[in-house]
Amino acid sequence: MSRIKFFWYFFFVFVAEKALVGQSLPLPENIKNLIESRNIDPANTSEIQEFLKNNESQFEDATNPFEKNNKKIEEVFEIEKDLLLNENVNNDIFENKQTPSDDSVEKIDVDFVEKTNNSEILFDRAENTDNLVYYGYKIFERDPDNFQNSINFAVDPNYIVGYGDEIIVMLWGETESYDEYLVSKDGYIFVKNIGQVFVNGLTLDKVEKKLYKNLQKVFSTLGSNSGISSTYLDVTLGKSSLRPLRIFALGEVGQPGAYNVNSSASLFTSLYYFDGPTKNGSLRDIRLIRDGKQIASVDFYDFLLSGKQVGDVKLQRGDVIFIPQRGKTISIKGEIKRPLIFELKENETLEDLIMYAGGFIPTTYTKRAQIKRVVPFNERDFAGDRVLIDIEINKLLSNSTEIELIDADEITFFKISDAISNSVSINGAVIRPGEFGYVDKMTVKDLILKADGLTVDAYSEEGYIYRITENGIKKQIAININEELTLQPNLRTQLIPGDSLKIDFFSKLFFRSNLAITGHVKDPGFFTFRSGITVSDLIYEGGGYKDQRWINDAYLNRSELYRLDPKTLNRYMIPFSLDSVLSNRGIAKMELMRGDSIHIYDKNSALGLKTRSVSITGYVKRPSKYTYFKGMNIYDLLFAAGGFEDEIFLKDMFKERADLIRYDELNGTNEIISLNLNDVEANKNSLKKFELYPGDELRVYSKNIYSRKKNIVILGDVKNPGTYEASLKMFLNDFILIAGGLVNDHDNFRVDVERKENGKYSYITRIFKNDSTLLNKSEGLLLKTGDKVYVRLSYQSTKNKNNFVSISGGIKYPGSYPILDEETKVLDVIKLAGGVVYNSNPLASKLIRNGEVLNIGFTRLLKNARSKVNFSVAAGDSIIIGEKSDLVRVTGDVRNPGIYQYIRGKKLNHYIKNAGGIGRNGSIYEITLISPDGKTKNINPFSFSPTVYDGSEINVGSKVQREPFSITQYVVALTDIYSDLTQALILLRLSKS
Repeated sequence: MSRIKFFWYFFFVFVAEKALVGQSLPLPENIKNLIESRNIDPANTSEIQEFLKNNESQFEDATNPFEKNNKKIEEVFEIEKDLLLNENVNNDIFENKQTPSDDSVEKIDVDFVEKTNNSEILFDRAENTDNLVYYGYKIFERDPDNFQNSINFAVDPNYIVGYGDEIIVMLWGETESYDEYLVSKDGYIFVKNIGQVFVNGLTLDKVEKKLYKNLQKVFSTLGSNSGISSTYLDVTLGKSSLRPLRIFALGEVGQPGAYNVNSSASLFTSLYYFDGPTKNGSLRDIRLIRDGKQIASVDFYDFLLSGKQVGDVKLQRGDVIFIPQRGKTISIKGEIKRPLIFELKENETLEDLIMYAGGFIPTTYTKRAQIKRVVPFNERDFAGDRVLIDIEINKLLSNSTEIELIDADEITFFKISDAISNSVSINGAVIRPGEFGYVDKMTVKDLILKADGLTVDAYSEEGYIYRITENGIKKQIAININEELTLQPNLRTQLIPGDSLKIDFFSKLFFRSNLAITGHVKDPGFFTFRSGITVSDLIYEGGGYKDQRWINDAYLNRSELYRLDPKTLNRYMIPFSLDSVLSNRGIAKMELMRGDSIHIYDKNSALGLKTRSVSITGYVKRPSKYTYFKGMNIYDLLFAAGGFEDEIFLKDMFKERADLIRYDELNGTNEIISLNLNDVEANKNSLKKFELYPGDELRVYSKNIYSRKKNIVILGDVKNPGTYEASLKMFLNDFILIAGGLVNDHDNFRVDVERKENGKYSYITRIFKNDSTLLNKSEGLLLKTGDKVYVRLSYQSTKNKNNFVSISGGIKYPGSYPILDEETKVLDVIKLAGGVVYNSNPLASKLIRNGEVLNIGFTRLLKNARSKVNFSVAAGDSIIIGEKSDLVRVTGDVRNPGIYQYIRGKKLNHYIKNAGGIGRNGSIYEITLISPDGKTKNINPFSFSPTVYDGSEINVGSKVQREPFSITQYVVALTDIYSDLTQALILLRLSKS
């Protein structure tokens, strides 16, 4: 291909590629100016291509504006190509992953090496230690050029000379000359005064010796027979000789094959070109093979842990780096610096593993660790496949006792206790509650003083010490706080480490607030308790009762005083006449106690009977509201609702609990009081004593509130299919008769019973004769609550007992299901299995029949039962409903093939762009989209980009060499066709005449 044709070919492909992936197309200035001068739309690709094709002569000197490599690197690639052809290597298996860079660093990044001990470059430390990651593999995600040695190094005398190398021959002394020679394709250099010298495949040292012998024949002063030389020879390489090395990476690597690496690359630095080993590859035994022999093996852990490249070797052309499978793998988690998965050599121990994991952290419990082990194949029995082994870490490390670790062991290091051994605590009514350090002979008073003393609201008559005895039993010790603060030191209660002292708040212990007044007052709310305050005083502070209009709206016959008993902590009510108190009679002069509250009613609420009723709801004969009368109790309410009259109601009533809902006037909230109604007659007296208040609501429950309906379902060829309530004892033949029998005359029929037991579904099949035997006494299969019965006319032989279809994958209830008749279809089986689950992918479904796998998409089937995909199933079929993978695979000639995240609605261009775009040898005409259902579609580069579905695969093929179009052959072919048509027309006319 000529230079100009190569340019336009490259340019046309680039235009198409950019259009495919949706990128903007930057045009060269000379082309852009000509396009604008011809009034061509820059966005119209077809017009631009036509214009460029018709005006090739104007671009003879054009250069490719999109060329990524300079001329020198392009020549190097050509040299490498010729070398590979000469060596008869199949280029199809190779992939040039990296292009050698002219930029290099003088040394490895020191900061990076210092970070290798704890940097997230090496691994992602998992927050959940059950999800550990492998140690060391993440380091290979860095740019490989950052790890290469400087190109300014002395040339190795073992360097092998080949085609394209520049050989510099220098003579100095009596004779001086400086000559540069380029090795030809045939492996020769042409040295003046000598002629052709074959150097291909020789080391640089051997080339120098060979030239020395040849030049001795021309220059007598170069190593004369006397042994005294006056002319000296030096042979070295020119800069153009530092071409990339072609090496091979094999074994457990992501993409085995050949790679071009920097000429300064060593065994360590070359690993970054192919992203190092995969997770299945070893980091402890990376092998270098040269000329069929292993010459080095390095342990990458040495570099990760110390930054030292122990055993590193400079690479030569043709070297093979082989990664064997990962060796013994041990997981370590818990209280350790690096909870990760490590690879161990055969002779390494637990102590080595702890060293690799960075050692213990301050909270590690060193007396015990635990190994979870998978039992080896030859040792497994019915007892189990895994065992737990407890080990004493201190004993193992101090006595140098070794414990054998085996592959897949998982070691857990535990955390020390959070308990503090020398502390005591105090909480409650002190100024600074919390934990304090224990001192010898510490007393309760000492601890209270450390907490800055009691609060003004402290209940100082009683406090409690909570102590744990030697046998672990919790003990409570009651003390008098006032005495502890006033007694002599030798009489005070002493504390021990671990004690907890609690001092209650007086207000929290005996009342919610000081005093309260609510209802028909001008200033309702809380008031400060004062010694000697009376009922009349609190009503006066509530306001309004010097206002006659306010008094007129008040309900004077009844008000209520609520009081808390400090001994029993039970709340009780004292009713009183507001009219008497306002007249300074009755309880007007009664002194109030802390926590007392008064409620005063207004006439509207009292006389309007808004709160003068009680109600009963739930499982009673007459649930309703009932008029409240003074002294009314729970038994009266239950009797009025008919709850104790009807034996049927009484039998199904849940007597263990009934709830009384009572409005708390003080707090403005509802209070629930639970009652036991069991043995009603025995509790009649106690129920009568339980007095009701206006507004109370009683809820009575049925036993069926917590039980499920006991139903059995029958479907199929019966006269009355549906759901029936299960009786205590019902047999299968009884149930068929209850459903009306068969829909038409038939000699026999088949019944399948679907039953769920212990979370699993099973099917029971029975064959019946359609005669009087159905009316015989109840016997046979006893039905259970929840059974589903399917009745089908038995068209098939009763000997066929394997008439089942299995279904699995993204389905609610996977398992085996019966083929009920010859017309049972795929959708019927899916419905029997409960339908697909949320994360299913019906498009990626499969059907296995007679051992052959058929990819089928069930998406249309689930939307439309009449779909052609809804075919009849056969005995032994296996249906697998696909599940979402959220992945799309991109393969072929793209810059970064692999697996990418599926995003709903994204098109093919999106995934090709994420894969780095089409590679150098990729073709826009060879793009294939393979859907999860197996359908394959070749993509037209000039059509709209199609939508990609979850689980699809995109493959980009390579360019195909096509025969160039010949206008001469085209014209000759048209002439032949025209001549044949003319002769045919002449013969046709002659035959008619």
